[in-house]
Amino acid sequence: MGLPRFVVKRALLAIPVLLGVSFLVFLILHLAPGDPTVLMLGTEWTPQDAARLRAELGLDKPLLAQYVDWLGRVLHGNLGNQYTTRQPVLGAIIERLPTTLTLALGSMVVAIGLGIPIGMITAWTRRSWIDSAMRVLALIGISMPVFWLGIVLIIVFAVTLRWLPPGGGMGQYGIRAMVLPCAALGTSFAALLMRMTRSSVLETIGQDYVRTARAKGARESRVLVRHVLRNAAIPVITVVGVQLGSLLSGAVLTETIFSLPGVGRLMYTSIGSRDYPTLQGTILFVATGFVLANLLVDILYAVLDPRVAYE
Repeated sequence: MGLPRFVVKRALLAIPVLLGVSFLVFLILHLAPGDPTVLMLGTEWTPQDAARLRAELGLDKPLLAQYVDWLGRVLHGNLGNQYTTRQPVLGAIIERLPTTLTLALGSMVVAIGLGIPIGMITAWTRRSWIDSAMRVLALIGISMPVFWLGIVLIIVFAVTLRWLPPGGGMGQYGIRAMVLPCAALGTSFAALLMRMTRSSVLETIGQDYVRTARAKGARESRVLVRHVLRNAAIPVITVVGVQLGSLLSGAVLTETIFSLPGVGRLMYTSIGSRDYPTLQGTILFVATGFVLANLLVDILYAVLDPRVAYE
């Protein structure tokens, strides 16, 4: 099976996954306590007002019928309208998408730029003081919650040193607004990636083909790049792919802390208002990000390792 057919097959397999996620999310949201019509009507309302609004929003129909109606609109590219602003949900997501993608990709750059080189260094200098120090730092990085680290970064670099803005979007401060959020979100992932890289490189170093390359007189740099890195990359790519989807969902806390106008913050604000269409649309966006990240990982597997067949 060639690469194009492989990609098409994986994409088709993702369809039932997205359908299952959409149904579970729809069911959980509508069975959760709280009535969006009460929040929309405010303090002064009558049961007749609530019934009229529920009928207008289609919430008076059976739950399965509501899901079928919503799924039919989604298949036509319509995620519905927000309850609060009556604006299209798809337009709201597209408007905030650049901020979220910048945050996710920037965090990934921070994580890869720190995690992989440090992981390689600690593996190459195992059982040294450098290895021990980096492993302690990695444990601290994994243990720190993103929201706590974000607050600390704001206090140090925004409030005390005044080097960077404490929050706001790129429209207000430019790319400087993304430095602290990317650092906060990427640090914990960098620590995880460092541990995974170290473990994978250590396992690869002990293989026969690495010892054979050294016995032939190959330079250490060539052994590291040509023989170790490529073979150690498979488990690392797995973690990167999974975490790329996690970064999209992890943006909820980060965007809220730093007041970034992204998809994650849109999801957060829609929870309090029981804005079903917005919540369903944003969660579907995150689920799609997970699926695409895993599809990319599958493709990279086959590219990096010839032993992986296109099945």
